[in-house]
Amino acid sequence: MTKKNYYLTVFLIVLFSIHSWGQGDGYIIKEGNRMFPIGSYYLPNDDNMLRELVDAGFNIVRCSSKETLDRAQSAGLMGWLPLSLQSGATDEFKKKVDALVGHPALALWEGPDEVVWWFTGEWNLHYKKKIHEKPGSWWEQEEGAINYAEEKSASYIPNINEAISYIRSVDTLNRQVWINEAAASDTKYIRQYLDNIDITGCDKYPIMQLGESDPYEEMHRYCNSKYTIMQQPSPKNGDVRKNVDDIKFYTRRFLEVGRGKPVYMVLQAFSWPELGGDYWSSLLPVYPSFMESRYMAYIAIATGAKGIYYWGANYTKSEEFRQSIYAVTRELSALQPFLVSPEEKHVNIRGIKTLPEVKSDFSSIARRYGRDWLIVVINETDDYQMSVVVENMKHLNGMKFYDLYGKDEFVVSNEEMVFRMKPREIKVLATSKRWKSKETKGRDYAGR
Repeated sequence: MTKKNYYLTVFLIVLFSIHSWGQGDGYIIKEGNRMFPIGSYYLPNDDNMLRELVDAGFNIVRCSSKETLDRAQSAGLMGWLPLSLQSGATDEFKKKVDALVGHPALALWEGPDEVVWWFTGEWNLHYKKKIHEKPGSWWEQEEGAINYAEEKSASYIPNINEAISYIRSVDTLNRQVWINEAAASDTKYIRQYLDNIDITGCDKYPIMQLGESDPYEEMHRYCNSKYTIMQQPSPKNGDVRKNVDDIKFYTRRFLEVGRGKPVYMVLQAFSWPELGGDYWSSLLPVYPSFMESRYMAYIAIATGAKGIYYWGANYTKSEEFRQSIYAVTRELSALQPFLVSPEEKHVNIRGIKTLPEVKSDFSSIARRYGRDWLIVVINETDDYQMSVVVENMKHLNGMKFYDLYGKDEFVVSNEEMVFRMKPREIKVLATSKRWKSKETKGRDYAGR
């Protein structure tokens, strides 16, 4: 080997040892089977509550140690492990990874939560830490805020990439690496670590209601996060508050920010005042209704999410609300085989307008598992839809679809089905009733 070729070989070895490109599809593996993750950040200490979590269809929980992974495994759950990737591949980091990499319940590695947000747009950079001169310093791109972000990113990003490279070097099962961000985290910095992770995504908890005084008014204005519906009353008669539209927007945003990488959406399992503190305690206590939680989960999946997780259940004081979340997860769990099946993109859903002022916006899921089919249609509008057409249902003429959570049955004719929908209604249509969750507890929760 010539000296030139020797140095080229060394360079390539170093290059590929530094980079560890993420290639995962977002699904988790349990006993050799791919599963759509339905996750809980909360691992209950009480065994009965843990059993209830499993019975509700959750399949993965956040763990912190061998003991918690053992407990998850004994309950039949997989676990994910959060790691301080931003500190780099320190001796302490390597020791923790080495100790847990062989655990059979470990399904995912997770990086630091909302890592980019904490050095860019997080409001406590002004209110508590006084690093930003005023609320909105980041959103106005003031020099001090930019300099602070550049300083932190110059340390954090290389450390994140280094730590992930170490994980890749010792994890023979090639588990996926996920970093959850805040919904408005900065694209530039996310993309500096993006190639090294498998899964991106964000958390969004849109159901809240401000009191008369909002001490973070400036932050809300700059963040564009003062939801249009915040001052509206609690839902009535099954109404769905428009805040839920945020979930579709941010799922789409992270599909774009992540250049098509798998996206996990972390959804709301708490009421904001339950977080405590002077500000949060001043808010009016509101919870998503069952219909709102269900809407948020389905719209995320229909938009492209590869996993649904719930944060905040450890704060939740309302048992009725908790059971409504479990009703959603049971429904999703019953559809597991479809949730890991590819989308049948030829199936199309559209509305034929009856009145010119009626909006006609839909999202949908069309999946096949063996000979069974699942069609989910989501009416995204506050209007009644009198002519909803599911078309291009090739080779399905004569096949019967059951509305799993309604009374309707539809038979495909002329390669289509036609029906009507209520505002914000979700129709879950399947070719067999066996895909229905039989438990009804929590489905009548009206929210607050």
